[in-house]
Amino acid sequence: MVRLKGIIPAISDAGVFEKFLRSEQEVCFLMNMHVSLVSSLIQKGHAAGKKIIVHLDMVGGLSDDEQGCEYLCQALKADGVISTRGRIVYTAKKNHRTAVLRMFLIDSRSVDKGIELVNEIHPDYLEILPAIATDIIPEIQKQTDTALIGGGLISREEQIQHALASGLEAVSCSQTALWYRKK
Repeated sequence: MVRLKGIIPAISDAGVFEKFLRSEQEVCFLMNMHVSLVSSLIQKGHAAGKKIIVHLDMVGGLSDDEQGCEYLCQALKADGVISTRGRIVYTAKKNHRTAVLRMFLIDSRSVDKGIELVNEIHPDYLEILPAIATDIIPEIQKQTDTALIGGGLISREEQIQHALASGLEAVSCSQTALWYRKK
């Protein structure tokens, strides 16, 4: 399993991926790309000693089902998979890849259903969106034994600090300027 800590670059562009390769960051999330580009970026990332976790729900040209997940894990050699679908996360775990379940905090029902799914499939990580909804973090931590990460709506360093202080292990962020936070 890939350890997710601190800031995780969320990448939707090949040019931004090149910045990631030159950065000290070890892990990134890939999304909003075509499968052929994902394949070449995974290869480049691995050649540079990086870990690549792919958001399967957001890969064009690859089915977001169990077979697509197996292809992503076995043929493309992704280090991990992100999905909002429990069966995809379960398939990633079966393929010995880091499995990240993504949960949108829309209302209390979505939180309850998300917690129920986490406790059923036991992903390696639960990514909570938006990351700025930190008030709910303690409640989710009480009801699950899964490491939490956050994503979405992060635009300032203070938000990252607050999210990490709230109990999140990591925060995914697409803004390259925020990848280089002061320690």
